[in-house]
Amino acid sequence: MSAKKFAPRPPVLWNILASRRLILPDILKELVDNALSANAGDVAVYLRQEDWHQYQLEVIDNGEGIAEERLSEVFGCGRAKPQKLGRYNRFGIGLKTVLVNCDPKDKAWEMITKIENGTALRVAAPYRDSVMQYEAVSLDELPHMMRTSGTKVSVPLPHELVDQNCRDSRELEMRIERMMEELRVTYLPVLLGETDCGGGPQRQKIHFFWKPLNGRTRMYNLTGLEPIWTDNSREDEAHFLLNGVSVHASYRYGEIEPARGNYHYYLGDRWSGGLMIYLNGRLLRHGLFDEIWKAEVLMRNTFLFVLYLQAEPEEAAQLDFLDGSMQNTDPYWHELLRWVRCVCPEPQLYIRHPFPEWKEVIISQLEERLHQSNGVKSMQKNPREFYGMIDSQTIYVHLKNGRTMVIIYYPIAEYWFDVAKIGMFCLTATGNGLHFDELIVITDEQSEPIKRKLALLRDYWYQDIPQPKIRLVHWASVLSDEEEEDEA
Repeated sequence: MSAKKFAPRPPVLWNILASRRLILPDILKELVDNALSANAGDVAVYLRQEDWHQYQLEVIDNGEGIAEERLSEVFGCGRAKPQKLGRYNRFGIGLKTVLVNCDPKDKAWEMITKIENGTALRVAAPYRDSVMQYEAVSLDELPHMMRTSGTKVSVPLPHELVDQNCRDSRELEMRIERMMEELRVTYLPVLLGETDCGGGPQRQKIHFFWKPLNGRTRMYNLTGLEPIWTDNSREDEAHFLLNGVSVHASYRYGEIEPARGNYHYYLGDRWSGGLMIYLNGRLLRHGLFDEIWKAEVLMRNTFLFVLYLQAEPEEAAQLDFLDGSMQNTDPYWHELLRWVRCVCPEPQLYIRHPFPEWKEVIISQLEERLHQSNGVKSMQKNPREFYGMIDSQTIYVHLKNGRTMVIIYYPIAEYWFDVAKIGMFCLTATGNGLHFDELIVITDEQSEPIKRKLALLRDYWYQDIPQPKIRLVHWASVLSDEEEEDEA
């Protein structure tokens, strides 16, 4: 059939698009976004290694396709009108930016989309900002795969996008696994069938096909990758207005078990802990911590807050401040963060085994509570003569009633809990002239083995030293107003 023409609206120059450099996971997500926005139930991602310097990427979906009159919008610059967008591509980086990053020479990309009357539209390189050509193609001329599909986008991939810095095939395979993990987390609600955007929840499928240069094609049916929650977590839901949009929020927060293997998410570190935000089934933000709780970003942090937001598709464009590529100066963005802080003001309460970075937080809050109680005459932290005997986070307190207490924070698991070391500390302390009436041991766990070990310390106390009252306190009670303690 004869070629037709359309003009991108608004136009954008190819070299301007090339100024934004993308990584492969962003490219994959943009193409999958476009497919899901076309109400595709199945999306297939094909990645093939053509030679040592070139890969080929194809994304095929069974969605509704792109209408002929919308080509000028799809290949234009900027966002289309909200009422013409689907659920996912509202905050996308744009098909044009994907094309220029994959095919900087503008020679080999191609898009085929099915329309009515048994025909399809084919748009291919080169891109022109003023007038572009396309042609109508009979479905009989297309491969069998495309006859039942909606849209196919095919782009070459320079090897730098796929295997840069990969030293061998093992590292390349790990990078492929990383890409699949990105899709499994980004579209977690979609893959679990938990999205509800005006027609009820629906499960959509994403298939990943990978063919190395000298190997067979491997197919992966991607499943949603969820965090592994511990018992120290809770979930709830709420409704509220955000920038005038009625939003339904379901959320879960608490402690997770750190992921193992070649993972990027759910690692329990400073980059994967904190807040994750989904909108209409698509992950927009993750790894937010100090922006919300005004606390130090910890190297290891097993606290996670996953927030799933649902809004009507035609209204969701007003929530574009959730997009991670925008500046966080919007007042509605800060309104959402304040809501999160109200729901969970103290994330450290949901970490059962705090890491060493929490010691300063725990001891400082303990000191503040002791001072506020008006029962403290004097307090000394890290006394030099006891430094290193147990832990640098040791304080002793003189109370106004004449009593003295020693407080030890012992941040390790029960297997390594050394009651003999505590006993030696007490002996050394009294030998240096510190006679105390109470010994408080703060631990991460309230297990029976630890209680039994401290009971041994009480039962076999030194004959010539007055025995103090020995108490075992869970660290979470130090940070809360609850009294949670056991006498050993």
